[in-house]
Amino acid sequence: MGGLVQIVGARSGVAPVCLLDVVRTNGDAFHWANAAITAPNVYDGNVPAWAALQANAPANWHTFYYPWLLLADGFHFYRSMQADTAEFLVQNISGNSLQRDTSQLLRAASFEGALFACRVWNPQLQQASFECHGRLTVINANETTCQFGSVPLFDSSSYDGNPYEYSESCQWNYGEPGCGDTTATPCSNSYTTCRQPKRFFGVLNTFQVNLQPSVANISTSSVERRRMV
Repeated sequence: MGGLVQIVGARSGVAPVCLLDVVRTNGDAFHWANAAITAPNVYDGNVPAWAALQANAPANWHTFYYPWLLLADGFHFYRSMQADTAEFLVQNISGNSLQRDTSQLLRAASFEGALFACRVWNPQLQQASFECHGRLTVINANETTCQFGSVPLFDSSSYDGNPYEYSESCQWNYGEPGCGDTTATPCSNSYTTCRQPKRFFGVLNTFQVNLQPSVANISTSSVERRRMV
């Protein structure tokens, strides 16, 4: 750690390189950087067939990072449950006018939810001075660039703690353990059709309306009272 602090604080030296490791949900791994470099990878998934140089490399050799990463910006970190964010800009020029490399990768499989690791790599010391992990989401893709956003590995806003609704209809799926009914005829998810009323999972909000007017019994005979004189 002391050597890293000394090198980072030096006024001259080899410029650090930004490394981006990406692993899609199907296991394909991609290694991009803002300069062509070989370095140890963080994630090593299935190497795509087009990465011939990496596929032919020895098992103990460093991974080759393709110089496709144009920009890594917008890092915001919070010391709370608020979601951390970042943005990555990847080139979409290599290839030909009909099949650009990045566009071809986007069509082959989804990058939504792909696992990524971003590092600021110091080639002189062979260590990272910064590292973050998360998942990618595609923001925009055009003829020259592809923009990715990021979400953290754990985002509390994407989890629903209560999967049920406040409703007069029963929330159980028919026949599941919570329902408890074993007959072959499903109910209508209402209290009146429920055959297990003690397990009814809903809110009863019915009331009785009496629209018949009521008439008070009033005597029609007049009564005259004597007065004391």
